[in-house]
Amino acid sequence: MAEELPEIVLTPTTKSDEGHDEELSKGEALHRNLVTADEWSELEEATYRLFEYYKRESGLKGIIIPDFKLEYGRIKDDLLQIDEPPTHDSARFWAKDKYKIGEKQEKHCLDKEFLRDFLLRRGFSGEGDIPDLPELVLSQISNRCQGAWEVLSGVRSVESLGLLSVDEVVSRLGKT
Repeated sequence: MAEELPEIVLTPTTKSDEGHDEELSKGEALHRNLVTADEWSELEEATYRLFEYYKRESGLKGIIIPDFKLEYGRIKDDLLQIDEPPTHDSARFWAKDKYKIGEKQEKHCLDKEFLRDFLLRRGFSGEGDIPDLPELVLSQISNRCQGAWEVLSGVRSVESLGLLSVDEVVSRLGKT
């Protein structure tokens, strides 16, 4: 829980016709003719370089990016990154000055972990109808989404966003 790994771990996947993305090994990708061996190496190298770039740039703004996803595609013979760079939806963003190994980061995170934790508290784990989200929860989600851009672009600090932990939100909701 909430610990940066000592080295980068790649977990390639491909789109599945149903459900979640499907794990994909290099051998499977080559066997299915999704990429050539040279292209696999090119994508691996690009992923390492992009991770280091995003990690370095976010670190300059006081944000740790412990993980994120990248999606690649092809136009004719050219490989390209087809999904967004790390965002509050595709990455974890932790405030460097609030980070403590092994502790939840949801109070100061600028990603979707706050929402996940809140929904789990309400008994929702991804199946069935999503519970209604109170205005306080929606404002906290908005603060994180907008705040991710503002902090990473240097406009604001994490402290200025007025973020609450899930415990604080639940406590406030219980008093209304």
